[in-house]
Amino acid sequence: MFTMKKASPNASPIVKGQQSSFVRLPLDRSHLLTILSLVRPANSKGEQVMVKYITGHLDALGVKYTIDGYGNISVNLLPTNETTSRVMFTAHTDTVHRNADTTRHTQQIAYLDDKHEIVGLPIDSESTCLGADDGTGCWVLLRLIEAKIPALYVFFRAEEIGGLGSEYYRNDKANADLLESLTHCISFDRKGYNDIITEQWGGQCASEAWATNFAKQLNTIDSTISLSPNVGTFTDSANFTDIIAECTNISVGYAMQHTDQETQDMAFADRLVQALLQVDWLNQPSHRTHADSTPAYLARYEYKDERFDYLDDDLAEHIYYLEQLGMSYAEDLVFNDPQTAIELLTYLTKGY
Repeated sequence: MFTMKKASPNASPIVKGQQSSFVRLPLDRSHLLTILSLVRPANSKGEQVMVKYITGHLDALGVKYTIDGYGNISVNLLPTNETTSRVMFTAHTDTVHRNADTTRHTQQIAYLDDKHEIVGLPIDSESTCLGADDGTGCWVLLRLIEAKIPALYVFFRAEEIGGLGSEYYRNDKANADLLESLTHCISFDRKGYNDIITEQWGGQCASEAWATNFAKQLNTIDSTISLSPNVGTFTDSANFTDIIAECTNISVGYAMQHTDQETQDMAFADRLVQALLQVDWLNQPSHRTHADSTPAYLARYEYKDERFDYLDDDLAEHIYYLEQLGMSYAEDLVFNDPQTAIELLTYLTKGY
């Protein structure tokens, strides 16, 4: 179990039952703590609190937003003039908490050094995860909106139960022209410190050329950031790979996601935001040819490998992608779907 060091006297984590004003400006690091205090599995009361938190701040910022038939929250700050690039930023409001009977949990802060400020659950917590996946991404989007970075922002629902919110948004005919106009889809929903994802769900989602170039941009802005292209499993941006040329997922500094040992490096998230604010978002190159790509929600059903006809389809699919992607896929599977990981391990070691 993750054991937190004694909190700094200046730290003020949210505690169970504590009442505070959600809507405070300007948005700063303390807002991330507030978000991480919420227990918000898909369609729970806690997720509704999260939705109100987001929309309350959008109202306070004077930003117009829409909520579609699935509950996805959209903010359109795209430029009206012609530009080289048009970017969509995404994050998701739900978590994998299993204690949905409460809307709050406790946290503690550990100040490790001047570059890392780690938040996690105390050892006596009954909560099943911290929720940095993807509360941190939501906080990043709010910070970028506050700074009026020109982009389309979508807070998706139900990512943790199959990317259902982004699937709905992608298939909504009302969004067809808007999505066709976009050049980049960037999710902030990746563990660790180092990744710009170029492959998701077994297929390419972004070009190595763009990912390498973008990593160089951020790494140059802040020398403590060290991003590079890597392979991932799935987040909402994967559902747009057949429409948008460059679709990726970027590390935001959480670790051990989907477990009660999950942590978030708040200092890294803050440095990442500060770097993102300095990027020229209207002139990002794009390289990938996406016309033949299959969106992730369809790829799930189009998988076929005759070698594994004797196995359950889901298990066979995981074996296939394990062969293709190696340890990175296995690691993500353990965090994202531990039951399937157990079944896969049982098969690979003993057979059925």
